Amino acid sequence: MAKGGRRLTDEAKSKTLLKASASTSGKRLEKDIDKSQLSFSFQYFRQIPCFQLGEQDNKWFVSVLDRLKDLSGRDSSLMADATAKKAYRLHPIVWDQPNIPVKKADLDWIPNEYRDSEEIEFQQFEITKSTGRVIGFFNETNEIFHVVLLDPKHNICPTEATGYRVDKTRECLTDYEELLVQLKKGRTIDGKYIGHAQRMIWLEEELVEVFQKYEAKTWAEKMEELLIKEL
Repeated sequence: MAKGGRRLTDEAKSKTLLKASASTSGKRLEKDIDKSQLSFSFQYFRQIPCFQLGEQDNKWFVSVLDRLKDLSGRDSSLMADATAKKAYRLHPIVWDQPNIPVKKADLDWIPNEYRDSEEIEFQQFEITKSTGRVIGFFNETNEIFHVVLLDPKHNICPTEATGYRVDKTRECLTDYEELLVQLKKGRTIDGKYIGHAQRMIWLEEELVEVFQKYEAKTWAEKMEELLIKEL
């Protein structure tokens, strides 16, 4: 019943419910924003020797995504929560431990204000106990974790128990990068095809010429030429 004893129509009821729902959603959104939940950036991610992903299967990559999803539900207070840090094995990298295959100075693609800062420490946390680590650093407000390296072989922390062993890794390539590698290793016969090992990729003579022309160009040159053609 409305004020004055009038019965609400279906339309009025709907408007009332929508208004109440919007108010509740707004409060919930405001509460979530106040939590400053963690997010992840791959702006500075790279594969380098000993930290490459070419041997990992689909399950490993799903494990990485599951861990990032899990941590995305945490807020910036994680850095002050000793119990949570222990559970995630979240702690600073020890750069001077024996046989570590990378030094902080080697991360020369990271801006100096982050890499050389005394206030920002490079951290690691586990994917799972047996599947490796994620390496990176939190931004100034501890709200964004910049992923720098993925470490499926636990190479960031060689241990005495394993004789400080470091395992080699193989670079993971995109389908296009893999195709370029195969083509560059291949050969042409009468300008008709390029073949490699057990694979044979048949190309028209015109396409072979196009590949030979473009394979020596940088990505920037390729994109610039393509854009000019499209315009």
